[in-house]
Amino acid sequence: VSENIISECAGGINIDRMENSTIVNNRLDALASEGIRMKNASYIRFEGNTIKTSTNEGVVITNSPYIKFVGNTVENSTKEGVRIENSSYTKLAGNTIKASTKEGIVIKDSPNGYASDNIIEGSGADGFIVSTSPDTVVTANKIVSSTGIGINITFALSSNIANNIVENCTGGGISVANSNPARISDNTVYCNVPTAILVSQCGGSHICNNTLSRFTENGIKLVSSSASVIAGNMLKGGGSSDRRGIYSDANCGRMDIHGNTLYSFSRENAVVFTSAGPMYVENNAIFESNYTLSNPKDPMVVDTTMPALGVVKIPDTAEINDGDIIMLHMPKDFRAPTAASISFCDVTGNFCKESDGETMNPDSSYAGSFIKVKYTETANSDGSVNFKITVLGK
Repeated sequence: VSENIISECAGGINIDRMENSTIVNNRLDALASEGIRMKNASYIRFEGNTIKTSTNEGVVITNSPYIKFVGNTVENSTKEGVRIENSSYTKLAGNTIKASTKEGIVIKDSPNGYASDNIIEGSGADGFIVSTSPDTVVTANKIVSSTGIGINITFALSSNIANNIVENCTGGGISVANSNPARISDNTVYCNVPTAILVSQCGGSHICNNTLSRFTENGIKLVSSSASVIAGNMLKGGGSSDRRGIYSDANCGRMDIHGNTLYSFSRENAVVFTSAGPMYVENNAIFESNYTLSNPKDPMVVDTTMPALGVVKIPDTAEINDGDIIMLHMPKDFRAPTAASISFCDVTGNFCKESDGETMNPDSSYAGSFIKVKYTETANSDGSVNFKITVLGK
C-alpha cells in the first residue's frame, strides 16, 4: 500500500489479518477517526507515511507482532499519537510525533519492543509510556515539551532506558515503577520538574551516567527500591533552594552510590538517606553542597568552594567501622581571608579537630563509646588541601 493521499475521510487505512506487507509513503489528513488502524497482522512495515489531524489516535496497532514502524510522521491526533497494544517485538524508529492531545507513544502489553531515535514533541500528557511490556528498550529518543512525564515506565520488567533526551516536560523527567530491575543510563533530563528520575519499587536497579538539571526537589529519588546502584551521574542543582541531589526513602535497602558529581546545591543536602539499610558511598564529588553520609566507606570525597558549606554530617543511623576513611578536598585559598579551621562533627557537634588521635565525645547513638580517629592534612601542588580522618577504633 503506497503513495496514496487520503483526506477528509471517516478513517484512513484499516488493516485486518495481513502478513508480510508494507505500507509506504502514504499521506493522510483531516480524518474523522484513526489515521491507521491495524489488528491481527504480523510482519508489516510502515515507512515514510504522514498522518495529520486525525480524530482519535494517529496510529493504533493491536494483536500484531513483529511490526516495524519507521520514519513516519504523526501530528495533531486528538488522542495518542501512536498506540501499540498486545503486539510483541514491535520496532519504532526514527518517527516524529507532534502535538498529540494525549500521550505521544504508548506501548502496552507488548513485550520485547524496541523504540529508538523517535522525536516526541508537545504531547498533552506523557511523552512516552511503556506499561506491562517487559524487556522493552527505549533508547536515543528525544521527548520535548510534554505536559506529563517525559518517559513513564510501569510494570515493564528488565526494561532499558538509555541515551534519551528529555527537555521541558512539566510532569516529570523519567519515571520507572514496578519494573525490576530498572536500567536507566546515559540519559539527559533538562526539566523544571520536582524530580528528574524517579524509581519506585524496582529492586536491583542501575541508574548510571545520566545528566540531570533544572529539577526543583530531587535529581534522583528512590522509593522502596533495594539493591540499587547509582553511579557516574552528573547532577546540576537549579531552581528551588530546597532541592536534593540523590534521595532514598525509608523503605530502600542496600544501595551503592559511587562516582557521581553533584553541583550547586544550596539548602538541602546533595545525598540524603532515610533508610536504615547498608549504604556504600565511594568517590563522589560534591561542589558547593552539604553532604550527608550513612555507613561511610573508603573513600568519600566532598568538594566545596565556601567555608560555610564545608561540612560532613554523620547522622544517628551512621555505622562507623574500623578503617573507614572520610576525605574532604578544599580548593586553594579556602581559609583566606578568615583563617577558618576544619572540623569533623558527630551528631553532638563534637568529633575531630585539627590534631591526631582525637576522641569522639560519648553519645547515646554510640552506646557511650569513644571512637578514636587520626587526622591528616596533605597540601597539593595546585594550592588545594586534602583533609582526611581515619577511624582507628572504639
